[in-house]
Amino acid sequence: MVYIYNLREKPVTAEYVAGLSAIRSRMSETQLRLLQEQYHAPNHKVTAPQLAERAGVNGGYRFVNSQYGKLGRWFCEEIGFKPDKRRDGTYRWWTVWSVGYETPEGFLWEMLPEVAQALELLGWVTPDDVRLPEEVPAPITANNLSNLYEQDYYLWLETTASLLQEGQLSALDVANLLEEIEDMGRSEKRAVYSNLKILLIHLLKYSYQSEKRSNSWLASIVEHRQRLKKAFKESPSLQPYFTEIFNECYQDARELAAAETRLEINAFPVEPPFTPEETLNSSYLPD
Repeated sequence: MVYIYNLREKPVTAEYVAGLSAIRSRMSETQLRLLQEQYHAPNHKVTAPQLAERAGVNGGYRFVNSQYGKLGRWFCEEIGFKPDKRRDGTYRWWTVWSVGYETPEGFLWEMLPEVAQALELLGWVTPDDVRLPEEVPAPITANNLSNLYEQDYYLWLETTASLLQEGQLSALDVANLLEEIEDMGRSEKRAVYSNLKILLIHLLKYSYQSEKRSNSWLASIVEHRQRLKKAFKESPSLQPYFTEIFNECYQDARELAAAETRLEINAFPVEPPFTPEETLNSSYLPD
């Protein structure tokens, strides 16, 4: 015996176009690929495990079911549509995408014609481009994601973000991801060092070459104070690093200030003439 799950009333194609367009910005690339791969399946028919394989995602039917349900709920909320309910009163959100056939061999989805037409009208699929099983993309794994890191960095970032969003942790390229996270931390510290050094250079020039003070020097002092304060607001844990490197950074600034002003380096004190607090104080300028 075959049980068929089919909506008593269905949205029309125009509603699918409007609803899908409205939720596109919320959809991950994996969710879009699920719709595309079902469309490209022969006669738009596929089981959830087959769809997971075609789309190259881990998690099997459970993952596909959850994503189709989520997409269906978003779509229904956008167009104000309510699908049929289960006996327990919950909605069968996935039924806005497919007719379901519960057979002894398994559960089969057949994409609704209105959904297929909407995907074509939106340009998300190419009509008559039916993929045979051997053409199905390989599942995403940590190994081929690592290869992607070397070949297309931006696509690697997008794919990694989608995998994290969808909880597919086993497919992550952990080694390169850790390297990227560590590099982000180093980059934040480099920015603090650079901004502090430029700020100190201009404070030294303002103090020890007073006859050449200019609005551009003042503007640079204000700008780099703002940059540092913004960095500390977004990442408070950088503040101790600022204090830690202050003296070292001053020595670099002292050397560069001497080169820019053509003054002897001994014209600038060995010890910082202003404190870390004064350096960041918007009201402070050296005499």
